[in-house]
Amino acid sequence: MLDGAGALPERHRQVLGRAMAGEGCRDQDQLVLSHAVLGLLTEAAHDGPLLCTMDDLDAGDAPTARLLTLVARRLPHLPVVLLLVAGSDSGADAIPHHRLLPLDEPDSHALLAARRPGSPPPGPVLAGLSALAAGNAQALVDSRTR
Repeated sequence: MLDGAGALPERHRQVLGRAMAGEGCRDQDQLVLSHAVLGLLTEAAHDGPLLCTMDDLDAGDAPTARLLTLVARRLPHLPVVLLLVAGSDSGADAIPHHRLLPLDEPDSHALLAARRPGSPPPGPVLAGLSALAAGNAQALVDSRTR
């Protein structure tokens, strides 16, 4: 996606380049950076619909959450979906959001069975893992890899 940076204005490329190099972004450049990110998404969306995801938004820094919130509010006119996943309050309340409820026991069992090659685990194993995960889909998936 960074190939599209060449189509951005020079100032946008500079600010984006510094941010991508890990140099951060000065407060006065936050708006420029958000426009640069929006420009990249616009360029990438010329090739077709785009799904962008970020997990653990709440574990990141506040400037990143603000930038993504600003970008997300300006996406409705583009064929772009920005899916931000947070385990708790992320500071992104200004954009549409949906809180996922914990999986119930049948859905937990189905997820465990679907992620395991071959026959599903025995009932007591499914019940135990489901109880330990308390409806957390990621915990169920992680339990499958251990």
